[in-house]
Amino acid sequence: LRIAKKPERQFVLTKNFRNTAPIAKLAGHFYAGLQTGIPEYPEKLGVQPILIQNINIEKQIEYISNILKLRGSLEVGVIIDDERDRKYFYDQLTEKLNNYEVQTYTSREFKLSESLVFDKQGIVSVLNRKSCKGLEFDIVFVPQLQKMKVEDSNLTNFKMNMYVICSRARTELIFMCDKGESGSPE
Repeated sequence: LRIAKKPERQFVLTKNFRNTAPIAKLAGHFYAGLQTGIPEYPEKLGVQPILIQNINIEKQIEYISNILKLRGSLEVGVIIDDERDRKYFYDQLTEKLNNYEVQTYTSREFKLSESLVFDKQGIVSVLNRKSCKGLEFDIVFVPQLQKMKVEDSNLTNFKMNMYVICSRARTELIFMCDKGESGSPE
């Protein structure tokens, strides 16, 4: 295309049009300083992201189910760091949500990707955090936050992962954690 030789054909997006301002600001907290730079915050207003602490896995599933039963059709992401939890949330939400189609994906069963539907209301996608880059949802739930590993030696990697997870949400972002064995995550 020889675009590099024609600056008038280059278009650079510098503003965030996906998220609300509160979500973009939280994601910006995890920005790791890459060369591409952080987009300008959007002007779109919205609710503050939420952290719900000290609720066990069953209560986290119940919370997600109750929220979605009371809402009209949304495009929903449930982003989890642990494969066993991904499967458990998928099974439980499939059982509890009659008003939504629940889908999942794992690279171990890559043929599942052929049946995934995105950009459609009324679908809950339960995904490992490694599979969420490039996607966006009306509301994102991040359960089992206490299981995300934060190591001082690899803090940049953790921050990049959190930046990606946070920026998947268009209008609402809800984190949930159980205090577990090590207490609430900082």
